[in-house]
Amino acid sequence: MLVNGSGLKESVKGGSRRDFLRKMAFGVAAATGASSLQTSATAFASSDAHGGRHGSSLAGSFQGAFKEAPMLADLVKAGKLPSVDQRIPSNPRVIKPLEAVGKYGGTWHRAYRGPSDRVGPSKLVEEMLIDWDAPDTKTIGLVANLVEKWEQNADASEYVFTLRQGLKWSDGAPVTTDDVMFWYEDINQNKDIRPNADPLIRQKVGAEYKLATIVAVDATTFKVTYAAPNPLLPIAIAKTGGFPNPPAFLAPSHYLKKFHPKYASVDDLTKIATEKNLPAWQALWGDAGNMEGAIAFWFKNPELPTLLPWRVTVPAPADPCVLERNPFYWQVDTEGNQLPYIDKIEHAFFESLDVVNLWVAQGKIDMQMRHISAGSYVFLKENEAKGKYRVLNWRSASTQAYFPNQNCPDPVLAKLFATPEFRQAMNISINRENPGNHESRRAVTLRRALPHRRDRNRQLGL
Repeated sequence: MLVNGSGLKESVKGGSRRDFLRKMAFGVAAATGASSLQTSATAFASSDAHGGRHGSSLAGSFQGAFKEAPMLADLVKAGKLPSVDQRIPSNPRVIKPLEAVGKYGGTWHRAYRGPSDRVGPSKLVEEMLIDWDAPDTKTIGLVANLVEKWEQNADASEYVFTLRQGLKWSDGAPVTTDDVMFWYEDINQNKDIRPNADPLIRQKVGAEYKLATIVAVDATTFKVTYAAPNPLLPIAIAKTGGFPNPPAFLAPSHYLKKFHPKYASVDDLTKIATEKNLPAWQALWGDAGNMEGAIAFWFKNPELPTLLPWRVTVPAPADPCVLERNPFYWQVDTEGNQLPYIDKIEHAFFESLDVVNLWVAQGKIDMQMRHISAGSYVFLKENEAKGKYRVLNWRSASTQAYFPNQNCPDPVLAKLFATPEFRQAMNISINRENPGNHESRRAVTLRRALPHRRDRNRQLGL
């Protein structure tokens, strides 16, 4: 488990060959279990704004033979799956493992609260066009992820993205700009499905919002043009999920067209919705544009093709909810092993946080970020050796702070909260020596909201 200022973050069961998981501040791991955690982001490549690379990821195509998990090799032998070289792009993203090349197999055991706890599993499988690059604790940048490169013009109002050649959805269908245009035209410009377009293509210019223009240049290249400069787009892509949660700019058109009124009759769609106990066909896609409907959200629909390392095979509210490896995943390690290493992820259902703590102490949880709190720090440290796990304190902080709502609908409270003297008095009155559960004091440091004293770059605003 790691401490992230406001609380502990990850507990992992595994030995010295465990890898950190992607894009998340976590670290941990215990001694039992044979498999290593996926390395699809244990080490990152860097990219400048035009897609050039440097850092710990390998540039260009992988040279050598690809390898695959035994469970996939068995499917190939049985004629149920194409060979690994036919499933991976010609230029996959190559990841350098953090500690060592992992071993295939095993199940990662986690805990979840049920269907509403969709964010936890989603964070494990995020994939965007562009990704964050953090090859070490002193470096951060961006890297081409689902795309092999991107380019922008001088004022950052136009971007050209090139998809990886041979990229495939989890069902083996090719990923092309047809999927980009379906996402842009048929999803984001259909008010019944998305009342407001995705924020990545909905730009505020002056007092109004303007929709970006997307054009398919060829089967793997598309151009995005904005009405005004949009220099932060690469960062926005890397930090946000899109559809189908994520990525943005892509949707499996070959599958989703059969649920779209442009390609299917409304009567047929209404019938499908009724069979799923939904009020209308729009609910198949989600509620008010959240894209978390029965057919559109990977966490709910095992049949939905994805680009994620694992795909759901037993969806919530099952206990356990099960995710299994994507046989067409497009990342490999430095030895050509198709990622991820772990075969399955199982999420066991719980109602009480005490149950999660008990499971961790008993060694039943392999890695857990979500639902692990600073208040459990003492208990988990006391049972660390017995449970064969490690509790790690993370360097960077996620601070706890209070922000009075100055836009409160109550005019009296709004005026009070907007008064500097009131906020100053509130600041003085808070008992920082006892912010809550006293056990959490061992996991947090009381300080002002300033950059960490050892982080010179942050102090300089870099």
